Amino acid sequence: MTTEEILMTAEEITMLKGETVDTMKEENTIIGEIIMIAEEMTTELVMITEENTLTKEMTTELVMTTD
Repeated sequence: MTTEEILMTAEEITMLKGETVDTMKEENTIIGEIIMIAEEMTTELVMITEENTLTKEMTTELVMTTD
């Protein structure tokens, strides 16, 4: 291999490393978005659970008052 070929190969490797870093940054951004959506869904699930608990309590009270 000539010096010129070695330098060209080194430049190609550097470009590929840069592309890899860019890809990893994009993947991290997507993972961050997925985490945010999961957090929102968890919050909604907690709210639904609380609503279900209140509904159960109200139903229990209604049953007790009708007895």
